[in-house]
Amino acid sequence: RIPFTGDPESAEAFALLRDRGFEGLLFLGAGSKPLNPDVYRELADLLGTPVTEDEHSAVWRLPESSLTEEQLEELRAQHSKRVKALRGILPGELNRPLR
Repeated sequence: RIPFTGDPESAEAFALLRDRGFEGLLFLGAGSKPLNPDVYRELADLLGTPVTEDEHSAVWRLPESSLTEEQLEELRAQHSKRVKALRGILPGELNRPLR
């Protein structure tokens, strides 16, 4: 597989997903509606051609990560802190990303 060389933020998000055991990304249309073309285009720009697709769904394989274990550890810690902030576990951090 070709390592992901896109923007660093996406690479980190994909690395965290892979680290959690995910191998692919499934994108579905809302109910019986077809795929949102704007979102589809963004995902295709990031991940290339889907492994499979039809009018209502598309599947991409997540790229391999080139991050070291040390870098992954740092990402895990950052992610954990963001999750706690969103859940209101960290004082003064409740919904900060939504402000």
